[in-house]
Amino acid sequence: MTKRKPLSKSRRFEVFKRDSFACQYCGKKAPEVILHVDHIVPVVDDGTDDPLNLITSCVDCNLGKGARRLDDSTVLDKQRQQLEDLQERREQLEMMVEWQRGLINLDADVVVMVESVWRELTGSIGLNEYGRGQVGKWTKRWGLERVLVAMRAATAKELVRGDDGKCTPSSMTEAFHLIPRIAAVDEMQERDPFARDAYYIRGVLKKRFDDVDLDDALELIRRALRLGSSVDSERAWSKKARSYWSWRQEMLRTIAEWEREDKTE
Repeated sequence: MTKRKPLSKSRRFEVFKRDSFACQYCGKKAPEVILHVDHIVPVVDDGTDDPLNLITSCVDCNLGKGARRLDDSTVLDKQRQQLEDLQERREQLEMMVEWQRGLINLDADVVVMVESVWRELTGSIGLNEYGRGQVGKWTKRWGLERVLVAMRAATAKELVRGDDGKCTPSSMTEAFHLIPRIAAVDEMQERDPFARDAYYIRGVLKKRFDDVDLDDALELIRRALRLGSSVDSERAWSKKARSYWSWRQEMLRTIAEWEREDKTE
């Protein structure tokens, strides 16, 4: 009679993990039942310790089966299906890795494209590693089209050419740092048509007064514009007010009047 050799702890764990810590005969799982590693072909019949000949069994099923060979092919079919499923998962993981590699390559291509536009606009040799990294972040957040539009607007606003006809380094730096601000405002403008004008008017207040509550001012301006106030009148009032307090009081008064009118209509 072939002497049974104890299975190593690592081999038992491999089998339990493969079988999801569940008895492959009755379906009971740990910790409700004690699990054994069973030999499909018994050791007495020269069954080996190869993982394909090992199966997870609860103590009741294992002791009840004894050393009898399984005539039913259900367990073997189940193991075969597990191996096929494992192979399918592996193939899908490989496809996902390949897909991620493709996305990385695509992101790199986008950065190269933006850098080429930057060279055309500035006449420079291109961007350094920091600049490419920033472009990568911008395009992921706002998309290629919005970043390119912002880049053209920023360079048109900030670039200054020296006597040699080349863009000055300082103006290129200013233009580059302006790109994300323009992209962010454009995104807000898409969500809120009054965003750009509201930020401009708040900027006027910020330059004129030291005690501006930026969040409060922005909210008041947006409320006024949504209620029907014209951008021109709000710009004029922000430049005419004698203090932030007087500007705010007048805004609250007129907003309250417009809101009362809306309720009566």
